[in-house]
Amino acid sequence: MKEVYDILFGTLLPLLKIVLSFLYPLLLLIGCIVCWKRSFKVGIIFFLLMISNEIFLFYGMNYFIQFPSIVTSFSKILLSAAFLILIVGLYRRKKFD
Repeated sequence: MKEVYDILFGTLLPLLKIVLSFLYPLLLLIGCIVCWKRSFKVGIIFFLLMISNEIFLFYGMNYFIQFPSIVTSFSKILLSAAFLILIVGLYRRKKFD
């Protein structure tokens, strides 16, 4: 049983973390391009806010290491704003279509 845990936690999960760390920004970029092609401005704003949040988290944890609560608070506010904008935009699009 110990060998299964060693394989799972020693090799597969770190590999999955690396793959997802490259896949997530790629999916955000693809979503932004699709929204641009379909002229969905709110979707573009949503994806740009999500991309900026990822960039902020990457650099924020390195440069603001003394203030981790500020970095996480700003990140949560940015994500909340992005989803709020998306929800309002989808509601308006459905309401007027």
